Amino acid sequence: MEPADAAEPPARRRVISDAALDTSGRRGCMLIGAVLGVGIGAVIAFFVVPPVLNHYFGTADIALGATYTGEAKRITVREVRTAEPPEGSTAPATLEVVLDVTTNKTWAPDPGDFEVELSTGGDRLELLPPDPSRPETSLSFALAEQRTLVLRFEGSTRRDAVPEKLHLAEPRVRFHLQPGEPK
Repeated sequence: MEPADAAEPPARRRVISDAALDTSGRRGCMLIGAVLGVGIGAVIAFFVVPPVLNHYFGTADIALGATYTGEAKRITVREVRTAEPPEGSTAPATLEVVLDVTTNKTWAPDPGDFEVELSTGGDRLELLPPDPSRPETSLSFALAEQRTLVLRFEGSTRRDAVPEKLHLAEPRVRFHLQPGEPK
């Protein structure tokens, strides 16, 4: 037998109130929460996500003299030089960027994949088409080829323009053409 103290608890009763619940204060809280959620989400989307994506999927920054290794390629900027135009010509000097390239697969980049960024406010020079009389300017690489590639860019008319960076679109690489650490 069970002791008398272990009796069943009293039954619960439901209390029905005739007064309606006041929900007027809750609408303001929901509105404030929604505005804060959108605001914080926008801050994260614009200021947090881009640096994280650039860190993992962004452009590789390669200092002058360093070698980019990736996507079955090894690329090093060997030299940046200026080729003066023929005497009497009014055209600006041609800028040449000399690269040492080793590729473990065939590679044929487009001329639009290369650009040189100048020190004059981000001005850019586009690559001139390969010169058939100069095989080192050809953009076609055979399987497992190692050779020198000369990229020719039409020079700038500004005398204060200094080539700062060579941009390669595929793979996304930025080669610094001036001494110092990449910024």
